[in-house]
Amino acid sequence: MPDRTRIGGSPQPDSCANTESGETATSSSVPDKISAPEGTVTHRSGPVPLYLIAQAISTGVHEHGDGILAVHIRRTRNHQYLITLFTGKEEGDAHA
Repeated sequence: MPDRTRIGGSPQPDSCANTESGETATSSSVPDKISAPEGTVTHRSGPVPLYLIAQAISTGVHEHGDGILAVHIRRTRNHQYLITLFTGKEEGDAHA
């Protein structure tokens, strides 16, 4: 086992070969422009009881297909849930 220095009783791992003496990143790399889909369409269903959430989402997936960007589920009162589908395509663009 290689000799490791200890700090506060804990062994310190060896530095990686591609870093300079265990330094951390000093700058972040963010792309110049983040491509966000234009014209997102919101489709809401609800209130839906807990046991029907899977069926409601399945119906939305069959209606909108690959155009779904995100699914948000929010609990309301009396164990009811609102389901919001965000799509990047207009109505009727889903595949068959």
